[in-house]
Amino acid sequence: MGYKYIPTFGELIYYLHGYSLEEFFDATAKLLSPDGLLVKNTLNKMGIENFTKLKPVSLEFVNYGIMQVIFRVTLELNNEKEISFIAAFSQMDKYVNEVKEEYENLLLLYSKYPNLVNKSFSYGSIQIEKFKTLCCSTSLDLGYCNCVYRRPVNRNTKEMKWGLCVPLPEYHFEIFEENLLDEQFYIPLPEFCRRLMIATLIAIYDHKNEIGLAGTRFCGDDFVLLSGFSFSKLKKNDFQLNKNNLLDQDNNKVNNKKSKNEITSSILKSWRLIAARKLIHIPYQDYLKLIKKEFQEETFMYQPRIINREFIINHKSGQAFSENTIQEGIKLGILIKEMGIWNK
Repeated sequence: MGYKYIPTFGELIYYLHGYSLEEFFDATAKLLSPDGLLVKNTLNKMGIENFTKLKPVSLEFVNYGIMQVIFRVTLELNNEKEISFIAAFSQMDKYVNEVKEEYENLLLLYSKYPNLVNKSFSYGSIQIEKFKTLCCSTSLDLGYCNCVYRRPVNRNTKEMKWGLCVPLPEYHFEIFEENLLDEQFYIPLPEFCRRLMIATLIAIYDHKNEIGLAGTRFCGDDFVLLSGFSFSKLKKNDFQLNKNNLLDQDNNKVNNKKSKNEITSSILKSWRLIAARKLIHIPYQDYLKLIKKEFQEETFMYQPRIINREFIINHKSGQAFSENTIQEGIKLGILIKEMGIWNK
């Protein structure tokens, strides 16, 4: 018995470049065979070692990008319980080195920022007919991801909106209600997310080794909000972040806890970095200058200035960020780094 495909594909056809869904899924199923080393290595690194029988249950489409398609893989373990993990699958030969480099970058960043980067378990490649298949597997913590994204409201208009790509029950785009958030909160959610994107670059910059994240694609590719995130439960404190309210220090004092303080903002709790294409060596002040310069420009990956590497950090912003957005993002990143909320 093979995997059951749960089709929420939406625009996945666009990604396949003429290949049929049957070819694509057959190649995916072979790579994720319960008898294969990739699956067994993934389970071992998840701490699951004593299993005698694995049975494929389902492959659920989560999202897709230029390099990969993301699935939730579910298997039955020892005829008793189901276990799941996230798998990223690529069919393009030209991205072989990029996917491997990104996998290694994510492992490095996870070792430093486990509250921001989802843990990667295994990587593998195998030639199957037309497909060069690669897989980076991550823990179930990612769940069904919602990508922070900016895109046309529909195919018949050029109007662009920020929102989420939601995979279930069918793959669709959900717009952030900016007007509603303006009335309710200190800052609208799209603007807060833009600042948080910049803040992430600052917070994870390695001052000791002078290493920063580059090759970013902020418009839909790099960040997710976890599936448990809820718009309806947002409060002002989720946006108004400072040293006094970023961590719930009083709660730990009352309960005499020795564990790390809890992050108060539900947005920061759900915020995850899922891409790290490039890590570059660059002095901090030079890194700041590039951030301020590049993110005031609207960029897309296939622009000549991106292809010719005139831009180093910003490869897909989708829109120009205001000077105030960038400056506030830098300040927020410095605060997050100082408080160590994404560290071990």
